[in-house]
Amino acid sequence: MFEFIPSCDFAKPGELCEGMFDIGAEGSPETPICGTRNDLGNCLTRSVYRKSMPTTTSTSRIAATTAPSFESTYSQVGLWQHAGPCEVLDGCLRSPNFPAAYGVNESCIASLPDFFVVKVVSFATESFEDLLTVSGRSYSGPQWLGPQLVVVHSQIFWHSGGTAADSDRGWELCIEDLPSCADGLPLMPVSIPDCPLGTQALPDCQNAAPGEFCEGDGSCGTRTDIDNCYDSSFTHPPTRDVYRKNQAANETMQHEHTTVNFTSATTTTFGDHGTPWQHAGPCE
Repeated sequence: MFEFIPSCDFAKPGELCEGMFDIGAEGSPETPICGTRNDLGNCLTRSVYRKSMPTTTSTSRIAATTAPSFESTYSQVGLWQHAGPCEVLDGCLRSPNFPAAYGVNESCIASLPDFFVVKVVSFATESFEDLLTVSGRSYSGPQWLGPQLVVVHSQIFWHSGGTAADSDRGWELCIEDLPSCADGLPLMPVSIPDCPLGTQALPDCQNAAPGEFCEGDGSCGTRTDIDNCYDSSFTHPPTRDVYRKNQAANETMQHEHTTVNFTSATTTTFGDHGTPWQHAGPCE
């Protein structure tokens, strides 16, 4: 079950919220929503915050906003899981009523297996008002300003505002086929809990045996930007691009979880700003 978490500008005090970036008009820089980051990776691939409860009473008036609401149950079509009025057809997720104009005050949420790749086939929404959020970044406007192929590492959100025009025809995202080498066996991106140890050397995917991990290096159609597994130094965010070669062309991979435990004695101290540090070793 996937839990919807609003962006932090919609979250209520004490509520969890998702770190996201907003992409506005063409040529304008990406701006973090409420100063959040989308590369924390603190909840597997998601960047999750909790909005603090207010500690002082303010006399200023805060404009009321309404967070998108979603159905509590998902439907699954192929690899897509989704809730709300968005539609799935032939492996593609579409805005409601696509290719005709979508409606007002519509919201939906969708997900794919981690690190699958989607292609943005069509996109046109009302700027700043009707937002499609993919991998933590929000897009709007008459044309798509992001990369044509997007690695999906978190849920996809759609929300339209209170106005819509016939020119706002919506959007369509289609799943890209899994890469494969000359043997025709699909290469499946590995989810974070299933990653090999960072110190484990991996073959390239051309030479990997069926069922074996392999390193994405651009060959066999693999990507070098999925960043799904840690290296030997546990650099954050992850920098390795790891796939597993399927045993057969139509195999559904089962995840095998590997847990790495670290044990050390820790000391808690309070610094100049009252921040509780926990540390082990000679650092001060």
